[in-house]
Amino acid sequence: TECNRLSAAFKHNCSFDSDLSMYYAVPQDSLAGYTNIRLKVDKEAYAPGEATPQIESKTITKYTENTISSANYFMFAFNGIAATDMGSKLSATLYADKDGKTYSTKVDEYSIKEYALDRLEKSTNASFKKMMVDMLNYGAAAQLHFKKNTADLVNSCLTPDQLALGTQTLPTLNNNEKTITISNATAQFGKKNIAFQNKTELMLQMKFPEDMNMSKVKLNISYVTSSGETITRNIASSKFTKSGDYYIANFNTLAIPDVRSVISFKIMNGTKQISDTLQYSVESYVLNRLSNSTSDTYKALVTELMKFGISAETHFSA
Repeated sequence: TECNRLSAAFKHNCSFDSDLSMYYAVPQDSLAGYTNIRLKVDKEAYAPGEATPQIESKTITKYTENTISSANYFMFAFNGIAATDMGSKLSATLYADKDGKTYSTKVDEYSIKEYALDRLEKSTNASFKKMMVDMLNYGAAAQLHFKKNTADLVNSCLTPDQLALGTQTLPTLNNNEKTITISNATAQFGKKNIAFQNKTELMLQMKFPEDMNMSKVKLNISYVTSSGETITRNIASSKFTKSGDYYIANFNTLAIPDVRSVISFKIMNGTKQISDTLQYSVESYVLNRLSNSTSDTYKALVTELMKFGISAETHFSA
């Protein structure tokens, strides 16, 4: 296929939902008459202790239509960027077909770190700039703990004045963990853990009677976000992972600004509650780890996560 140059300039934005995402906005009028529009993104991925990255490629064919400053754009979301990957270069190329030929843009090179540094330079919003510094500090703590590209920490180019914009001291944390008992509970919650992969993922152990029919069992999750929205989710038993005598449920859609939201977990069998209600939060987990972990890099990681989450909560609630 002959490849020709496509003149379409990207606008960039980031989202701070349950993971870090880079958004690419392309003017619709630059793509009039084109079909099969897709965005290919090559991301640098560092293995622990390795100085040279592998390249992970993803082609995005889904996009939304958005209006920015009265102009119409196609918006592509490249999501699932881990905290350790804030400095990883994202090389994006837009492809589109017309009259039997494939056209492509110049390669757009960008990263979460570049976005943050650009915003620190141009934004006049103090709470946003605080969030950007806290985000880069969290990314650097993740790099150090997971030993990924530690020769190039994402906060290493922040000036003393910029570093001073970030959260200096972690606010006092509260333990929100609470169990609300019911009579005749047949299912129990076990340990809680958090994984820091592409998303911040809360994992819950659950134990059931050996003869339990699991077909209608689900984990019910409800909480109020930092912006006041009530969220309810159900994880079906088909999504549980068996681990020895326990089942594990993974909850990975909590947004970064909601690290202090108290989450209620109930195990249901159809419409009947069969466990006590567990109330828990990322804040409770971090408070526990700061008291009980023996890893300094892990304690730094969860501290910087909370600083980032609280500054994101403050910014988006303003």
